[in-house]
Amino acid sequence: MWPMSSRSAPTDGAPLQGEKGSERLVTLFARALREYDRTVVPSNSPARRIDVNDDLESEISAFAGRWRARGRPPEQMLVELKLLLAHAAPEITGSVREPLTASATRAAILRFFSP
Repeated sequence: MWPMSSRSAPTDGAPLQGEKGSERLVTLFARALREYDRTVVPSNSPARRIDVNDDLESEISAFAGRWRARGRPPEQMLVELKLLLAHAAPEITGSVREPLTASATRAAILRFFSP
């Protein structure tokens, strides 16, 4: 199992933001945000969890897998993922963005800790 302490995790120090997969991740997330924004229900409706689509989940899995393969800690992965996703579709409000961001981070955590 992966050690939880970031001090014990080896790191090569290179950011993953500039990688082609990260660009595709942001593009797919922006597309999903805009699609979700068009279908959002009225604010007085109960909150609903949304799932990421298959393409986005695949990119999230690849992103998390790259972090794990490089020996980087999950906490840093989540910070980097949220930074990347924050740049996608800036016109979309937080109330629409938050459920999809939560689903994306959940998928990344599950992938990071999967065998």
